[in-house]
Amino acid sequence: MFGKSKTLKDDICKNNTFFNNTASVCDNSVLKELEFAYCIDDEFNRMYKCESGIEFSVFHMNIRSLNKNHRGLLLFLHSLNLDFDVIVLSEIWNYNLEFYHNIFVNYNFHFVVSETSKVGGVGIFVKNTFVVHELEHLQIPSTADSMIENLWLEIIRGNRKWWYL
Repeated sequence: MFGKSKTLKDDICKNNTFFNNTASVCDNSVLKELEFAYCIDDEFNRMYKCESGIEFSVFHMNIRSLNKNHRGLLLFLHSLNLDFDVIVLSEIWNYNLEFYHNIFVNYNFHFVVSETSKVGGVGIFVKNTFVVHELEHLQIPSTADSMIENLWLEIIRGNRKWWYL
């Protein structure tokens, strides 16, 4: 919601529609206990004034073409006071991807794209302070009925491991 007014954010969140719709289709009691909140960049920065208490941070966005929207993403992330450990992008699309290995300084880029289409795909930028192993044996194969792009990473720093899809 970068650059959007607080009023617009309040309109979107009115009656917590997103949470209510998600909880209504899910039997998971844990999900029903979670609180969802949308915030603009200034609110986010006030909530996370420093990174000292954050052990591992992940940012996710449906970018709907990294080629088209990478500048907006860079501006948005620059406006936040948190330097994310992992940046996950869905729908990166299959255009100029080799160029994007270098758009985030000190990050390594891992990605998978559709074998049958130029759209879709998953890209994950991981800070180069982590050791990363792609876990190809966990990948869910696509079928004629369902196209699935998924990327499984083991992310390690010191004696701590995280996995991300």
